[in-house]
Amino acid sequence: MKKEDTTLPVIPSNEIEVTEIEEVAADELLVKQAYEKVYEITVRYFTKSMYEVGEYLIKEFYGDDYKRAQDNKPVKKHSLNQFFEKLNQGDPGSPKKTWIYNAINLVIDEHYFEEIEFSVYGKLGQSHKVYLTHVMDVEAKKMLISEAVDNKYTVAQLKKRISAIKNPEKEKMDRKVRLNLDKLSNKDTLRLQSLEKLEKKAGLVDKEIDSLRNRLKEFEAAGDALKSVIEEKEKQKKAKAEKAKQKKPKAENASAED
Repeated sequence: MKKEDTTLPVIPSNEIEVTEIEEVAADELLVKQAYEKVYEITVRYFTKSMYEVGEYLIKEFYGDDYKRAQDNKPVKKHSLNQFFEKLNQGDPGSPKKTWIYNAINLVIDEHYFEEIEFSVYGKLGQSHKVYLTHVMDVEAKKMLISEAVDNKYTVAQLKKRISAIKNPEKEKMDRKVRLNLDKLSNKDTLRLQSLEKLEKKAGLVDKEIDSLRNRLKEFEAAGDALKSVIEEKEKQKKAKAEKAKQKKPKAENASAED
């Protein structure tokens, strides 16, 4: 008896097989979407962890007292200092002291604005809130919060406003210098001015250069002083560690003799 063919017939498909085609140029929309998504995820988890750290530290080192945390008066001061020392000596990826204080200040801000029912604060992005921890004056901070929400500031715009609030004279001077440099760098504009006016401006530029050089020297001197003291502290720390190592064998020998 002949065996029946049980193979199912192949039904032709109208679907066209889709294959991945290598792109020849960047997909700008995809790049933008990917950047925004990754940024959103990173910020969400980064800020969440920051808030958790701040809450924990306030509870453990400041007795869960927000006022003490705000005034930086820890109940367990020595333990907190030891904690910072351990962070410095630990893994290079460990959070820095600045990050820790930002975390504490973030929790303080969240608690404070919730307590006074300043609901505008809740409309801010997480990154905006982190940068606002650098503003110590409460009224200035409230003004910046409202301003940032009303004007839909990006993080970069808020940072710039914070800088202007904290150092208005520097911001004013920087803006003036930038405007002047824009004009002075344009040769076509300069050619329209008289020789006398140009010579006067050249003299002012020379004075500005001298002033900046002197300022740079002051910063270099400050940097040298900082490095010198850091080296002294490191030597003291090393000597202390060596001294502790030398004491340990003596104690062991003494117990062996007994």
